[in-house]
Amino acid sequence: MRNRRFICLLFIMGILLCNCSTEEKEYAETVVATLRKNDVNLTEYSHVVVIPNVGCGGCISEAEHFFRENKEQDILFVFTKISSVKSLRLRLGNMINQENVLIDSKSLYASPKEEINVYPVIIDIRNENKYTWHFLEPGVSYEKILTY
Repeated sequence: MRNRRFICLLFIMGILLCNCSTEEKEYAETVVATLRKNDVNLTEYSHVVVIPNVGCGGCISEAEHFFRENKEQDILFVFTKISSVKSLRLRLGNMINQENVLIDSKSLYASPKEEINVYPVIIDIRNENKYTWHFLEPGVSYEKILTY
């Protein structure tokens, strides 16, 4: 009886893990497909950072700080779920006019799952066969994620 419960538990955990990795893969692929559909030349970039304007305030602030400090042009920054472009412009200044910045006023790059939209996300697009992404949570070293 114990073994049966253990096997059931393993089976359920396996399903959950598969669903999470499928969900991650689908979100990353959806973002990349939408970028291509909107004629964004992704060959110029190694990563896409999607920063929602709503969600975890500390996380978004850190992601915006990373944006301001990042001098590399090989990262595409997508600001989505924007409640006010004016407010975004006040926080980030003229930097939002850079070529590697996309202002998504229609929320095309937001996930249909709100739990994904709470945190900024970084998508590694260097391998066209396998896009990977990570949540950018407080205390996470952005530079470390970029080297994965």
